[in-house]
Amino acid sequence: GVHVGPVMAGLAGRTQRFYKVFGPTVVTAARMCHHAQPGQVQMSEPAHRLLGPLHPPRDEGVVINVKGMGPTLTFRAVPLAAWVHLPPPP
Repeated sequence: GVHVGPVMAGLAGRTQRFYKVFGPTVVTAARMCHHAQPGQVQMSEPAHRLLGPLHPPRDEGVVINVKGMGPTLTFRAVPLAAWVHLPPPP
């Protein structure tokens, strides 16, 4: 899932250190991912607007009911194979 906005990030853990990114933006991106079909990328309206006419191409917006957000306008990135003609594998 793709969303844009502020995030917090830092190192966490005492014995095993790991990098953690968190905040409402990360939660929204995770919820976009939850609503995507396997192999597809779902994005929020703010991400769609930020990308503007840039790739990847996206389908028309669809309103879905997102947990904690209610009805939300989302967009799906069109799969790569649909807009790039790659030669078949050998």
